[in-house]
Order: sequence, then structure tokens, then C-alpha cells
Amino acid sequence: VEEQAGGGWRVRIAMSRVPGESLDNFLKRQPPLEEPSVALRRGVLLAAQLIKQLGPTLDRIAPHAWHRDVNSRNVMLGDATNGSKLIVGGDPEEVGRSASFWLIDFGL
Repeated sequence: VEEQAGGGWRVRIAMSRVPGESLDNFLKRQPPLEEPSVALRRGVLLAAQLIKQLGPTLDRIAPHAWHRDVNSRNVMLGDATNGSKLIVGGDPEEVGRSASFWLIDFGL
């Protein structure tokens, strides 16, 4: 925040680079070949993590600002263990535990 000549204020907001890829890109990736029940389990676990991680974030910022464009392009998904793209092959529970979601682009 800096004061302008003439009495106004200028607010500048900076954001760190967020690891991973957009949820939109993740959803467009070719899924691994596996049993439908395994894919369904992984999808449910990832959806639960998204709600668990972003729900409190939205609740906490609500008194101060509204994010009016929550969509798959403004949600980042990465691997919390190494900061890279989330690899979906293997154990669904492990994928769910390592998923890290970030909300970006508040348009302020």
C-alpha cells in the first residue's frame, strides 16, 4: 500500500508462484487405464480434498473479499510432497493424501 500524491492510495498485490497445474488441465489429461472402481475412488478422494482444502479458505476470506470466479482454471492442483504435477497412477488413497489445491486469480 502506498500513498498517492493528491491523497489517494494505491494497493499492489503480489502472489507467489503456485506449484502444479490448473485443475482444468488436470481434468483434460488422459486418465490411466484401470478398473472403474479405482478411478471412482480416486475421484471421490480428490473431490473431498478439494472441498476440505478450499472450503475453509473461502470461509476465511468471505468477510473481506469474494472470489467471483471460482472455476477449474482458477484452482491449481499439485503434489504436496514434491510440488510437481499430481501423478494419478497407483493407490487412490495416496493420491488423495498428496493432493494440494490452491485458489488463484482473485481479480483484485
